[in-house]
Amino acid sequence: MNISHGDGEHDVLRPGRGSDLLLRHSFEAESGSIAMARYAVKRFLDALDARCPSTETRAAGDVLLAVSELVTNVVRHTTGPGLLVMSYREGLVTIVVRDSSTEPVRSPERVTRLDGRGGLGWPLLQELTTALAVVPLVDGKEIHAHLPWPTERSDP
Repeated sequence: MNISHGDGEHDVLRPGRGSDLLLRHSFEAESGSIAMARYAVKRFLDALDARCPSTETRAAGDVLLAVSELVTNVVRHTTGPGLLVMSYREGLVTIVVRDSSTEPVRSPERVTRLDGRGGLGWPLLQELTTALAVVPLVDGKEIHAHLPWPTERSDP
């Protein structure tokens, strides 16, 4: 299924084998990209919930929050473009966000700063995810995040 978001680009949301699901969404480092990514993720989560409803009421919110943080970091700290890839398999949502910056992720001290300088996102991601990794690339980096999607039934 292709999801048009009005600007000529397309997100690809496609079912895989069994309960697998895949989303691919490219974006620029512009503020409007954050809302567009959330929209794409919402469609992914709606399709996932129709196939494998989560037993945890906050699972979808956690995934949306993680993606919002990761895409916001691309918009704030790189010149773009960015790529969001999400997949679901066997009770786990995997989020991969690729950017064009070779600068390493700075993990700030765990202090609450509400002055707009940032620094809250990485600790938040560490709390939301079961695994979080930075993969350096020649032309940027990828952030890999894994979040649980608990269901009542076993996946085929």
